[in-house]
Formats: sequence, C-alpha cells, structure tokens
Amino acid sequence: MRIGLAADHGGFTLKEGLKEELAAAGHQVVDFGAEALDPDDDYPDMVIPLALAITFLLLFGSFGTVFDSLLVLLNVPFALIGGVAGLAAAGMTLSVSAAVGFIALLGQAVLNGVLVVAAIKTRLQAGEPAAAAVAGGAQDRLRAVLITALLAALGLLPAALSHAIGSETQRPIAVVVVGGAISAAALTLVVLPVSYFWACRARDAMRRRAGTPCRSRQAR
Repeated sequence: MRIGLAADHGGFTLKEGLKEELAAAGHQVVDFGAEALDPDDDYPDMVIPLALAITFLLLFGSFGTVFDSLLVLLNVPFALIGGVAGLAAAGMTLSVSAAVGFIALLGQAVLNGVLVVAAIKTRLQAGEPAAAAVAGGAQDRLRAVLITALLAALGLLPAALSHAIGSETQRPIAVVVVGGAISAAALTLVVLPVSYFWACRARDAMRRRAGTPCRSRQAR
C-alpha cells in the first residue's frame, strides 16, 4: 500500500506521528514526504527590483527624459506602502504570491503616475504656470485614477477576505493589490503633483543661468 501526502508548509511534526499511526494499524509506509518552498529562495527579492528596472527603461523610452521617468517611479513607493501595510494587517509575510501582487501593483501605480505627469506636461506645453499646471493636471486625472483604484480594490476585495480552501495562494496577491491601490490613488493625486512642482522649481533654479527654465524646457 502506497500513501502520499502533500503539504505547503515545511518543518511540521505530522510526519513521524502519521508513520507511527500507520505502522500501528498494520499498514506499510513505502514513501512519505512533503514539498515546500525554500525559505532561502531569492525569487521574491529579485523580481521586484528587476521589474522596476524594466519599468524605468520603458518610461525613459516614453518620456525621453530621466527627470520625468524618475518622478513617475516616485509613485511606486506610494503603492508599496499600502501593500506592505496590508500584508502586516493580515499577518502575512513576503512570498512569491505577494511578489506577484506587487508586480501587478507596480503596473497600476506607474500607469497612474504616467497619467498625472502627462497631464501636467500638456498644460506646461500650453504655457500655463507651473503651479496652475500641476493643480490642473491632477484635477484632470482625478476621475481616471480613482476609477482604476476602485476597480482593482473592489474586484479583489472578496479574495482578500476569503478564508476558503486554496485561499492561501490568492489572499497575498489580493491583499497587496487592495492595500496598494488605495494608498497609490490617494498619494498619487497629492504627493506626486507636489513633488513634480518642487522638482521642477529646483531644476528651474539650476538652469536659470543658462536661460532654460523648467517651463520653457517642457514646452519644447
């Protein structure tokens, strides 16, 4: 008689107990083992920086400037804050499933940043002052950012609250996306425009001597 047992957690003491019970009942244990993820696996630690590097290259190809690309990437920590807070509130740790959730969240956060920065650049190219362009650009993209955040959060909320069989692999992804979508939407509409304004002023001050202020450079 062959008995197979699969489990997703290593280090449990059920193995010896079951072997003793089966032996006492007169059954022969031919094979007994478990399969679990290696706790020293570097995959979750490698995939997020790699995704950030690829995203930066794509942003640089889209905007053509390191300045705008880095400002869009500023939106990523806003999303990570909510994702990490969600994992902590749910009592979870960083796993492969959570890393997949962070990658999905990275895409949404970058999309929100691109929308806001593109709207601001459009207003700057139209000749508006930096302060008015920043405020107007954030207001123009308010509805789009809120809709994307609500769709992601409400769509995955049932999975984040689920405790059914098999939810162990789904919950980390859902918790990360729900928490990160909320924080990214809130901070994208406030912190990112303000950061863009002050970064633009700092660059304007450094380039003023050369006669290329921030607004003029954006208008080219």
